[in-house]
Amino acid sequence: MNLHHTYFHSSAQIYLNTNKLHYISSALTPLETRAYDDSAIIYCGLVDYDPKNFVFADAVRACLMVLDLWQYSAGTWPGFVIVIDLDHATISHITRLDVQSVQQFLYFLQEAMLLKIKSLHFLNAPSFMDRLMMILRPFLKKELLEMLSIHQIGSTTIGKFFPIEALPKDAGGQYKTRQQCRDDVIEKFTSTKEFFVEENKKRVVEAKRPGKPKTISDIFGGVEGSFKKLDID
Repeated sequence: MNLHHTYFHSSAQIYLNTNKLHYISSALTPLETRAYDDSAIIYCGLVDYDPKNFVFADAVRACLMVLDLWQYSAGTWPGFVIVIDLDHATISHITRLDVQSVQQFLYFLQEAMLLKIKSLHFLNAPSFMDRLMMILRPFLKKELLEMLSIHQIGSTTIGKFFPIEALPKDAGGQYKTRQQCRDDVIEKFTSTKEFFVEENKKRVVEAKRPGKPKTISDIFGGVEGSFKKLDID
């Protein structure tokens, strides 16, 4: 709980500005169907395939908005399943990943999120999946690595965890399309704008913490830069 509030309320702006909602390049949507263990499922997949329009930090903020509003309106669940669909992802998308955002988001998922992750899935794993894992692995604890499943293009192995029909239509399921999912989430964000305005005002007052105040820098250290500085062949 302490880490959650330190992480979530120490940032200058944890949520995406509502004026930027229509620039979200991904579908970040709760699925209506539960996993076989009754865990809730969030699906993430590209809608705009142009790497130039992919901003990972904005995607993280939008994802936090989805999780916060979803849990606020629906309550909690026995567990939480994350599905990341890499359909249409390219190496150019990978080079736009920001090191600090990757580290901080993965830390939040593993240490500060008020939900229990049951499994993490990558769908439609591309040929450069090993390079993506090389980037992510330093920030993944053993427990999450053991929950991680990589599903090849055209694979149906995700069906071991929940019905494939639960996925969006353009991901092999029978749910809405990714575009419809994205548009519905934006509409939901817009109609609950005041909720995010008020939540974004909440901040941890570290000056009142007994002992030394804790900041984001204390948690993460000095990881800076972007993966554009890495050599990705």
